[in-house]
Amino acid sequence: AFSSPERRQEMLDENFQTSGTKMSADLAKHLETVRQQGFENMASVQTQGVYNLSAPILAADDTAIAALTIPYIGLVDVENAPDIAACINDLVKTGKELSRMAGAR
Repeated sequence: AFSSPERRQEMLDENFQTSGTKMSADLAKHLETVRQQGFENMASVQTQGVYNLSAPILAADDTAIAALTIPYIGLVDVENAPDIAACINDLVKTGKELSRMAGAR
């Protein structure tokens, strides 16, 4: 989602060459949503009740050089446990700080 349009197309072309699959309109829309909101939040495909939260680490040219990903499980037995919104906020803030350290604006 945070690659340049040219790099994204290169990755799609590579995928097409190996799998014969083109990017669906749904995936393109999803990547745009992720780009606009600045993070990814998706249910784990391995573990029920776990959400994978990811934020990009950007280089000086605003392309992704890494992703910071954490699992989130809502805790019901811990008073004042951060909710998912607070975790996303902290994750995005940390991603921006790491990006700044990597040269991003």
